[in-house]
Amino acid sequence: MTTGELLRYFRTLAGIETKSEFARQLGFKDPDHYTGSENDTPGKEPSLDLLRKAARLAGVELEDYIHIPESKRKPISKEHEKVHRQLQDLLDVGGEAGDWISGNIKTFHRSYCRRR
Repeated sequence: MTTGELLRYFRTLAGIETKSEFARQLGFKDPDHYTGSENDTPGKEPSLDLLRKAARLAGVELEDYIHIPESKRKPISKEHEKVHRQLQDLLDVGGEAGDWISGNIKTFHRSYCRRR
């Protein structure tokens, strides 16, 4: 996925049809600067700050769309491994319990986890 595709996804998720309106809501005075980023124009790559703003405007967090290799996110203890397995089992089952847990995790993560 390119950064332009990610920006288009966030714009669509935010329910904003035009690039210029999205650019305006992101705080751009000249929408052409934003349009170049969304069109993957060489030399017009968006900053991480812009990607974060676009994600938040869409109601999500950029960090939720960044893939962290499995080897980098290993639990730090046997207890964490157990909790991770149990949580994954509950989420895999789906249904009301999985939805409830997923919603609570998102809420607590937004409220209590520091931005990196």
